[in-house]
Amino acid sequence: YFAIGIRKFRSILDLAVMLRLCSKNAQDWIISTVVESSSLVPAAVTLVMPSYFTSYGVIYVSLIVPAGYSSRSCAAITRQKTSAELDSLPLDDSRRYLQFWVVHAMISVFLDFISPLLSWVPFSTHMTWLLWAYVQLEHPTRKLHSFLEKELALLGLVSSKDNQNASETLEDSAVVRSFRKIMSALPSNVESKSDQQALAEESEVNASIHKIVEGSGVPSEGKRNGVNDSGQ
Repeated sequence: YFAIGIRKFRSILDLAVMLRLCSKNAQDWIISTVVESSSLVPAAVTLVMPSYFTSYGVIYVSLIVPAGYSSRSCAAITRQKTSAELDSLPLDDSRRYLQFWVVHAMISVFLDFISPLLSWVPFSTHMTWLLWAYVQLEHPTRKLHSFLEKELALLGLVSSKDNQNASETLEDSAVVRSFRKIMSALPSNVESKSDQQALAEESEVNASIHKIVEGSGVPSEGKRNGVNDSGQ
């Protein structure tokens, strides 16, 4: 029934493309999103449950579904016995899931880092479910992997194959720019230090002038006032 529904839905989109209501790329994106999202239906029920049960849905969405697709893709490659069959096999699907696991590792590290903060946020487990459901789709996976590859290339951790990024430096990376914004937002004590230095220099100048006045025998203002008072 699902395949029949997809065929009817595709025919509707074909009509929309013919009437120029949407592009061919938009049609392919909508179809692929619907097909891929269908595998998340068993875990969708956990979104209306407490966080304890939603955490199992997160495991299903972030690990079980991508692992199943990856295994199926690897099995399709290993079934090819000749190099000609392997060349005719579209490897783009396998490459997509390799990219997903790279993105998965980065997001997992980030979520683990902010987990103490997320524990205080209501429905954080449900938002994590939605995050993984979005990331495992093809378009977000490729887009996030491209971003990570660019950042790692600017940091010098991987070699860049994009000639457009050859002119960019470490200062152009999002990591460095984010670090600078955080540092600029922090309170600075530069002004207080400069004020203290100015007061210290002023006191040193006053002390030096006082020593010069005493050494030259010139009475200070206080001594002059004392002499004048005694004379009067």
